[in-house]
Amino acid sequence: MRQIQLPNSDKKTSQLGFGCAYLQPETVFLLDVAYDAGIRHFDVARSYGRGQTEFLVGKFLKNKSDDVSICSKFGNRPPISNPLLANARTLLRPIIRKLRKSSPMIQPASKTSQHINIRENFTGDEVVKSLKKSLNFLKRDYLDLFLMHEAQPDDLINPSLLDALQESQAKGLIKSFGVGGDVKRVPELLIKYPQFCELLQYNWNVTDNIEPYAKFDILYRTFSGSLSIIKEILKSNRTLAIEWSKDINYDLLIDGSFETLILKATSDKRKSSIILFSSTSKRNIISNVNAVNNSELSKPADLLVQKIIDYNLENLGL
Repeated sequence: MRQIQLPNSDKKTSQLGFGCAYLQPETVFLLDVAYDAGIRHFDVARSYGRGQTEFLVGKFLKNKSDDVSICSKFGNRPPISNPLLANARTLLRPIIRKLRKSSPMIQPASKTSQHINIRENFTGDEVVKSLKKSLNFLKRDYLDLFLMHEAQPDDLINPSLLDALQESQAKGLIKSFGVGGDVKRVPELLIKYPQFCELLQYNWNVTDNIEPYAKFDILYRTFSGSLSIIKEILKSNRTLAIEWSKDINYDLLIDGSFETLILKATSDKRKSSIILFSSTSKRNIISNVNAVNNSELSKPADLLVQKIIDYNLENLGL
């Protein structure tokens, strides 16, 4: 797999990164699947998995070499921040379900209350506390990348935050720091707080046709926007799918072929960026790795992207 030079580091990592937002104790084996397939970058956050994801990834990393790169985040904290308590909740879930069936008095919590994260105060003291916990759970001496999670421009106003991040960097606790969140916030962040923007993580797809925003970019949600619309159009219009398949010399009627080519096009167009994906499927993880490793897919992938851009302009006004 293509290797990416990490910022402020002599380490390189895999271009494809595994997002751990949906990792659960019962699916922790997916970390080994990703690692064995060649993925060396893993993306976590304090808020993921009700506070247990960093703990799970830390156990996985215990016997792994230092060639693994880790990105974690500060800004959101789950209601349950202790991974042992969160894990206990997971283990007790089957018992709770049985009790609910036997007693109508026991009601499940609403979906809203189950998934509300606590917003942190973006101060120097708080970021240092959070970083310490992340390093402890992950069993690491330092983080390769550290992001302010879904930070709004106003979140970065306290000068103690930048001071603490720079001091942590000087101590070797983090190699590089920046902001992760919706791409719509990026232009304002670049203007108001460029000192936080050497590292940025944002949503992007291959038809956006923009240059990298930062010295180092991490891309997520790369199959979004008009791409999902085009996929449904091709699925419902077999004639168009056959026509495009002939034009790009690749069968788009095969299940998963559209996503395969889009991922390949993304990896080819942004060769210096990490590309994140999340999956709960062993098959999908291996398929994604095979896609970015297959040089023969470059031409049909590039042709497909141009087809989509032209179609968007002619029919969707995008």
